Amino acid sequence: MRRYVHDHDMRGSVTIAPAVSDAPRPVRMDGGVPALLDIADHPFQGWLLAELNETANYFCVETEAELDDQRPAWARGAITPAGMRTSVRDRFTKDDRRLRYPWVGWDTRRLLQELDDELESIQRELQVAEASANDADLLRESARARLDELRALRNDLAWDRIDTSATKDRMGELETQLAQANSPKVAHLTELLQKQREEAVEARGQVKRLEGEQKRLDREWGELTTAVDDAKDRIDAAPPLTDDERAALAATPFAAPADTTEIAASLTTAITDLRRQIERHKDDREKLETAVVGHIAAYRNLDERTARETDGTIDSLPALLAIHEQLVTDDLPRAKHAWLAKVDEDMNQQLRGVLVQIDDDARSIRRGLDPINDVLRHVRFRQDATLSIESVERPSSDLKDFRQIIIRYTSNTVGMDTRRDADQVEKSFVRLRKQLAKLDDQSRAGDAWRRRVFDAREHVEFQAVETRPDGVKIIHDGVSGMSGGEGQELIAFILGAALRFRLGDGHEGPPSYASVILDEGFVKADSDYTGRSLSALKALGFQLIVGAPREKATAFEDYVESVAYINLDVDDRTRVRIYPMTMTEALQLKDEQH
Repeated sequence: MRRYVHDHDMRGSVTIAPAVSDAPRPVRMDGGVPALLDIADHPFQGWLLAELNETANYFCVETEAELDDQRPAWARGAITPAGMRTSVRDRFTKDDRRLRYPWVGWDTRRLLQELDDELESIQRELQVAEASANDADLLRESARARLDELRALRNDLAWDRIDTSATKDRMGELETQLAQANSPKVAHLTELLQKQREEAVEARGQVKRLEGEQKRLDREWGELTTAVDDAKDRIDAAPPLTDDERAALAATPFAAPADTTEIAASLTTAITDLRRQIERHKDDREKLETAVVGHIAAYRNLDERTARETDGTIDSLPALLAIHEQLVTDDLPRAKHAWLAKVDEDMNQQLRGVLVQIDDDARSIRRGLDPINDVLRHVRFRQDATLSIESVERPSSDLKDFRQIIIRYTSNTVGMDTRRDADQVEKSFVRLRKQLAKLDDQSRAGDAWRRRVFDAREHVEFQAVETRPDGVKIIHDGVSGMSGGEGQELIAFILGAALRFRLGDGHEGPPSYASVILDEGFVKADSDYTGRSLSALKALGFQLIVGAPREKATAFEDYVESVAYINLDVDDRTRVRIYPMTMTEALQLKDEQH
């Protein structure tokens, strides 16, 4: 054997070991690799079991996490079905090279199934090959019989026995006809025939092309007739357009279709353009109505009498126009003076009230953090530290400009009233309205400006401040540079504070909605980080529902009352099963599995 291995290329690594026959069979340990093998009864069975116990007696585990567990004293190490095994100096080894027959220690159940499938496939191929071989045998026998017949015919056949007289007569007739066909007249007729054939082929092609063109024109004519009939039916069914409708449609773009295939697209485009025009008219009408209602509201705010004259809706416009006509006829200057005085007063009170409301909203945000920080002050963060959420004013140039504009046009107005006439008040109001035009700007820029000025959340920034026992404060602005557990702990505290802020409405009581679901929660954190994070969320008043791997059960022991164990249904892999249990039962189940 050694000489054969030495003299030949084995196409792989080969180790030759001396084997002893009839050696005693050692005991195979349950859970070891040798216990999984089915070794046939032969003289070298005992020697092979001893070699396996010495070199491949690994303890079989299910997951890579179980490689760290305590293993039996007889085991050389532990190995998973995927082939990862323990090695010396706390190392782990896994060889994923694709070998036809893996070394002992791999899970060979899949290989056995593959070999069974391959054997079944080979047997089917063998049956097909046998059928093909039988057919080939039949063909071979038939060919042999035909060959025998041809050999017999060759022996019986001779040239002198063949009658060639009829063939010679036919050859003579053909030679005579050939001599007659070589005349110039025949050549000319042949040329004319070939030319006529080519023209006939070209004519047939033209006929087919014209027939296709006629069919296309007939089809387009039918589609055009149908479109015209549909258009007439729609026109007849609808009432005639008024002059105003015709004037409105005159501004609507219309692209005439080039053929029947573009009628639907042209109609769709026209409908879309008409709808857009209708929407524009609606928007313009609404804007005008809003402006008119605003003027009506301003008129009603002049005094109690004007408030009683109209109801403040667009339906009161005719009455307001009548009043306007009466004011023009009677005493408009006096009414205008009173209105300007009212505008001047509102400009002071209402605009300053806006500034007061903005400041009060910012104070509400800061007040809303107080109950959160009161809770977090009693929850441990990191090593004997605490975490608080603080708000810092965010500079806003838009808010600053808005304040300056309001203060400029409303400061010291009481002392200036005696020196300002109606024209000055009106000009001041016009300048103020021009500078605050973004208040009713409906564009995206206007929306963004109003959000930056009136939304108090845009005026502050939130910081997570860690306070250590020695008084040192650390401001966290992200999880960069932290471990997975540290980052998840910081995120849990901030997430709980944000939820409490939104759901607590700034009060000290519990949040309005307390159930919080955490999927794969704290999978990167150890028990200490997990415990502190859960303590913070529970202290903030939330009821926790945590989805986590089975090995994280110990970390939730002091914070979870009930457990739902979810696993695949072994009978139907497309479904799962849920097993409700207490936390104590879940820990007992974990210990039994280990």
